Amino acid sequence: MKNIKYILVCYFIGLNCLFSQDKFDNYQFRSIQETTSKRAISSIIQDKNGFIWIGTNGTGLYRYDGVNYFGYEYNKNSGSINSNFIYSTFVDSDNNLWVGTDDGLCLYNRDLDNFTKINIEDVIRKGYDEPITVKTINQDNNGNLILGTYGFGLFKLNLKTLKTTLIPSKVLDKFNFLIKSSVKNKQGIIYLGTSYGLLELDLNGKLKQVYKDKFKREPLLDDIENLAIDKLGYIWLGTTEHGLIKIKPETDNYQFENYFITKNKILSLIESSQDYIICGTENDGLLIVNYKGQVIQKYLHSKYNDSSLKSNSVWSLYEDKEKRLWLGYFNKGLGVFDKPTNKFNSLESLVNNENSLQTSYVTSIVKDKKGDLLISNEGGGLDIYNLTNKSFIHVNKNSQSYYSGLDAADIQTIFIDSKQNIWIGSWDRGIYFLKNGTTRFINYNTANTEGLKSNRIFSFSEDLKGRIWIGTFIKGLHYFDNKNNTFVHCNTKSFTEHALDNAFIRKVFVDSDNVLWVGTILGLYQVSLKDDSGFKVTKMRDAMFDDKTKYNSIQTILSIYESNDKTIWIGTDGEGLFSYNKKDRTFSNYNNFPGFKEKSVRAIIADNNGYLWISGGLGLTKLDLKNKKSTSFTKDDGLIDNDFNNNAVFKDGNGELYFGSYEGVNYFNPSEIKKVEKAPKLYFSDFKLFNKSVKPNEDASPLTKVIGQSKEIILNHTQSVFTIEYVGINYNYSKKNQYAYYLQGFEKDWNYVGNNRAATYTNLPPGNYVFKVKSANADGSWNTVPLELKIKVLPPWWKTIWAYLLYTSILVFLTIYLNKIYQNRFKAKQAIILEKEKNIQSEKLNNNKLQFFTNISHEFRTPLTLIINPLEDILKSKNLSPEIHNKLKIVHKSSDRLSRLINELMDFNKLEFNRIFLQARKIEVVAFTQGIRGYFDEEAASRNITINFESEFDELEDWLDPKMLEKILFNIISNAFKFTPDNGSITISIAKSEGDNLLLIDGNIVPSFSITITDTGSGIRKKDLKRIFDRFYQVNNVNKDYYGSTGIGLEVVKEFVELHKGRIDVDSQVGQGTKFTLTFPLGKSMYKKSEIIEGDKTKNIEKTKTKFLSESTDQDDYVDQTENVAETVKPYTVLIVEDNPELRNYLKQELSKLYKVIVAENGQKGYELAVLKLPDLIITDVIMPVMDGLQMCKKIKGDLKTSHIPLLMLSAKAMVKDRLEGIDSGADIYLSKPFELDILKSSLAQLITSRQIMFKKFYSGITKDGKEKTTSLDNDFIQKILHFINENISEPELSVELLSSKIFLSRSQLYRKIKTLTGVSVNEFIRNVRLEKAKQLIEKGNNNINEISYKVGFTSPSYFTKCYKIKYGHLPTQEKEQKNKR
Repeated sequence: MKNIKYILVCYFIGLNCLFSQDKFDNYQFRSIQETTSKRAISSIIQDKNGFIWIGTNGTGLYRYDGVNYFGYEYNKNSGSINSNFIYSTFVDSDNNLWVGTDDGLCLYNRDLDNFTKINIEDVIRKGYDEPITVKTINQDNNGNLILGTYGFGLFKLNLKTLKTTLIPSKVLDKFNFLIKSSVKNKQGIIYLGTSYGLLELDLNGKLKQVYKDKFKREPLLDDIENLAIDKLGYIWLGTTEHGLIKIKPETDNYQFENYFITKNKILSLIESSQDYIICGTENDGLLIVNYKGQVIQKYLHSKYNDSSLKSNSVWSLYEDKEKRLWLGYFNKGLGVFDKPTNKFNSLESLVNNENSLQTSYVTSIVKDKKGDLLISNEGGGLDIYNLTNKSFIHVNKNSQSYYSGLDAADIQTIFIDSKQNIWIGSWDRGIYFLKNGTTRFINYNTANTEGLKSNRIFSFSEDLKGRIWIGTFIKGLHYFDNKNNTFVHCNTKSFTEHALDNAFIRKVFVDSDNVLWVGTILGLYQVSLKDDSGFKVTKMRDAMFDDKTKYNSIQTILSIYESNDKTIWIGTDGEGLFSYNKKDRTFSNYNNFPGFKEKSVRAIIADNNGYLWISGGLGLTKLDLKNKKSTSFTKDDGLIDNDFNNNAVFKDGNGELYFGSYEGVNYFNPSEIKKVEKAPKLYFSDFKLFNKSVKPNEDASPLTKVIGQSKEIILNHTQSVFTIEYVGINYNYSKKNQYAYYLQGFEKDWNYVGNNRAATYTNLPPGNYVFKVKSANADGSWNTVPLELKIKVLPPWWKTIWAYLLYTSILVFLTIYLNKIYQNRFKAKQAIILEKEKNIQSEKLNNNKLQFFTNISHEFRTPLTLIINPLEDILKSKNLSPEIHNKLKIVHKSSDRLSRLINELMDFNKLEFNRIFLQARKIEVVAFTQGIRGYFDEEAASRNITINFESEFDELEDWLDPKMLEKILFNIISNAFKFTPDNGSITISIAKSEGDNLLLIDGNIVPSFSITITDTGSGIRKKDLKRIFDRFYQVNNVNKDYYGSTGIGLEVVKEFVELHKGRIDVDSQVGQGTKFTLTFPLGKSMYKKSEIIEGDKTKNIEKTKTKFLSESTDQDDYVDQTENVAETVKPYTVLIVEDNPELRNYLKQELSKLYKVIVAENGQKGYELAVLKLPDLIITDVIMPVMDGLQMCKKIKGDLKTSHIPLLMLSAKAMVKDRLEGIDSGADIYLSKPFELDILKSSLAQLITSRQIMFKKFYSGITKDGKEKTTSLDNDFIQKILHFINENISEPELSVELLSSKIFLSRSQLYRKIKTLTGVSVNEFIRNVRLEKAKQLIEKGNNNINEISYKVGFTSPSYFTKCYKIKYGHLPTQEKEQKNKR
């Protein structure tokens, strides 16, 4: 039995091949995966909207749009279809859908997406309630529906009145008369296929029998299942038992033919657009019949072929508008029989079919001189395909009749040389060579051929001299010397240097210039073949991948090709496609080519139109290099697979391309692969509110019709979140549809959303909108006219016209009411006027305060003038010592600074009252700026700040107010110094304005220059940049350690710059610095006459400011002998911690005569110096950067190393709470600025004296008895040392080193601390403790001096006696006598 089944399967497959027909080549049967029903499909039809309607035998009716299936099943709700058994569907001339079921007739309501049952039962009798099965529906020329029923005859339905009448006829008066099918010819005659033959309904509405001959001798009484009329007017009848009948019942040309094409029922019958009659049978497959009644092709189900018929029972057939054939199966759902749009032909390996490829894994394709295709594959051998008769010849180990000697199964490549010799490279058996004209292959392998080092051959190529170049696995490059008929392994120096003697070579290629290109897994190489004496090898890998960071995966070269313009194309396994231009010797990568996504380029070839075709792991890609367009093709477009093989490509003389893949061969004419221009037809498929589908006439539904039939919808304000779904009807590749939409009135441009089929909007404001959507097919053809839906969003009731009318009425009422109580509000108005007057008085008071402040500033200027002028005269004198000269300079500089601050206040007042005026003079800007800069040289030197000055001009003359310019520059440079840390830099530059710095005055660009001051300070945050020119605003968030500043300087600067018609810009980065740019116009044309100072005064151009301040004194060589006091005369060290360089230097100079002085500019450095140097005294300021004086004082007093050091605190803060805060932090003395130097010196001396007195008094006895008297850190320190000494007092080895290690201080730190606290050295301190202990022992009655000396750690009694006498003035033995005297 199994053998019989196998024979039958082979027979049917053979039939498929035998009946091959060009018009149905490469047609495929496809299943519609979305089909929900596996029940028999009884009818298929397409309406004018493009929907496919599918009637089933038990599961209702379905509507299909290429994406979605919408089911309509019977239920008890109104509007449902009347039965799940659908027998017929019909679309009338008005696009109405009629459905015939086993329970009558239904009409589909498109607006409401439901069905209306049509009453046809009353035609039998009033109130008849038995089911009437409607099996066929048609429409006559008068627009009436003709309904064929089972057992109830023929009905006529008037579409206007929906009244049904019965068409009377004697021919219907037979038992169990079944009308199964109908068809209408061009004249309007309707033919009916019945269980009792063929009937004709003429144009007059009369029904009559159709005969087999024109003489009406024998009626046609066959049981007819289906009918069709061809374009010639012949009627084709599908019968139950007698096959196919063709008849033409015309009086003059009566014809009748019976074709017994099958013994089974012909269940469905249509005429194809390709001029064939297609018959769907019961269990006998699908038959293609020509007009002569001959079966030209028969399709049967095959479990070995996924593209075969899905079931041998085809219940229904339908050809849609796009000539696509739809099939309704008995139990396999819905199918389609068509050819892919693009004409890709294929060769595959079919199971149990000898007339197919041996295996699917195709490695190489060429065409021989006979025009046959030579196809190699892995696991099979060689296949020879005759394109004419479409037959295969297999050459392998077991089939040697056509060609002998080829016993390899795994063939990697085939090559035909210029002499038409065939070269075959195998995976493990070397090379097979077939000489032209012979039929036997010769095998060359490593065992029988000298010079061949590998049996694994991947590629061949021929150069102009006839040498055959060979690429192998691991053993590198070879070539066949055609002159000596020998194989040569390329292992000379030029090849071994690049490891081409043992490389894995994927591809060898000789280009038109006779240059060999070698593609390996480690990159690309070029071999020059011009010189026979030696080949030159060039490594191209580095140049090719010079901008790539990863090598290993992208170095593998898979394919090489040369196009007609001599461009070399290279395909890699990870980095896509490259090209090499021979002229400029450059590589280009195509990863960014529009639409090109292939990264594994396995084969490259150009068609006759110049387009480049690429195969890889993502299918095929066509590159239009000229227009920079790419088109991709996949299995959806007709390819048998998306995964292609390396270098399995060929172009024949006709321009057809062949590509080998893992599933066979695709071949095609590139000119026939055309773009589909028609875009999918769009419709709205669903409307959702808050993600829930909405149907017409539901509660609160905005729809009166289904969304697909609606032109406009109206939404209330609560329906704020809605979704519109849409579909482009495409029955080929709907998943490749592309969509774009936009909401006119809300959006300005299209939203391109790929294959997404929904648009959601939320919280649209009230208004009128138009939703537009367009679609494109897989080839990118878009609709020219978008689908539109008008949307109106209503406002809430409180924003409607009626609401506004109500608001107006209320407003009128309120106006009247307010008018009546106007008199009562008079007092309130008076109160407002009084409040305004108070505000005016307050403003006047503020102005008076400002005026008072200004007057006081004026009063300051007189004494300041009397201070500054005499100072300038004194400083000009050359009879001053350097010491006095420097002190006077400090006084002058500070008084000058005070003067500038007062002037700043005066200017601020003048600006407030518009009393300051511009007085422009002609000045030399470069020298003027340098003069201002010179004022800061001393501060820069003391803080190690670099001042750079740059200028594009040697001299630059301009009309500016010199006083204002001085204040502008001084203020900005002062700020730069204030915020620039020590060791930083400040740059002042003068340049011509260009680019963004161009100055606009009254809309015109004027010549200008800019002065830029750049510092390396802490910078200003972006949010503060906009406010730095505001009055009293200080950027203290970044530079919070600086104290002072009025916060009005930059406002004055900005006003002064703008008076010059200039501009000030600031740019800053936190942590990097700040740049101020001052831009001034050149010339004086923009000033008023009253603002310009003309005359002789302008000839003496101001170049500098206060020369004497920048000049050095003539007495620099004078040396003050008081500063060279020897260190021995200065027993105490003073640390001065002060951020102001002038005060710091002044204090240092004054105190250096009495003390050894060290200095620090902030609290952090002061603390570090205190720990390092352990000074005897510390003088510190309170407000300092980095670490203030209070923090430093707390750290010093909290550190054991430094806690003993007295500390004097100086500050400008003179409040009681400030003094208390300083004392609480640990300061011994707190002095307020300004202070007198004599008081400072006296305080320092007092600190030293009081500290010595305190310790002498406190430690007059240094035994443990004093422990309870001490509480400070220093007292604890002394008591700790005393405790340790007393514990080890009998040890002679008790030394300074041992003591310092126990309290974790260095020897020097311990020495300084003990010396400071006690006035003696460490050794003296230890010796005094020993002697004090000895004295206690003697006083207690111990008279043994030797014993006492050893107990207290003395090694020699004589030395003990000597030390005792020195300390106490008498011998130990005399202690009792001295005690009695006391």
